[in-house]
Amino acid sequence: MNEKEIDFFDKDDQYIRTGDFSTKEAHEYNRGSIAFLFASDGKLWVQKRALTDDSYPGRLDATCGGAVDIGESYKEALIREMKEEIGIQTEVTQLGRVAYNFKKNEGDKDDFEWEMVYRGEYDGKFICDPAEVHEIQKHSLGDIKRMIETSPSLFHPEALLALRTYIL
Repeated sequence: MNEKEIDFFDKDDQYIRTGDFSTKEAHEYNRGSIAFLFASDGKLWVQKRALTDDSYPGRLDATCGGAVDIGESYKEALIREMKEEIGIQTEVTQLGRVAYNFKKNEGDKDDFEWEMVYRGEYDGKFICDPAEVHEIQKHSLGDIKRMIETSPSLFHPEALLALRTYIL
């Protein structure tokens, strides 16, 4: 069975080619986008990933995010993922990009991804896709820092990197 086709990029985030994810070479990156959304009280909305997710089930993550599809921009992907995962639309500001080595299991080959990080505000209701999101929680940044200090494994590694780089 063929995996989903994606665009591949180099270490400078320049397009190389399109192909099945299974054909990805060690020097190639794929792309993703994530958003950290804050409530007007300054607390961060954090996603707890679906318990049945094949990648980091039940871990705390950015409010929403996902892979950039063929031909999509980072922001277009984020807007799509917001609707799919948490059923909302809101304005976001781009904070920057991180390079993330996505290894599901110890011993897996390096699997690099460019991740564009966004920030926004939202105070409405979330309509979560249960196949992707177990729940949305609200935490103060102080609580997030304490959780990271005491139990970093509660977090998806990609979210942890982005939190440390742009939020905390």
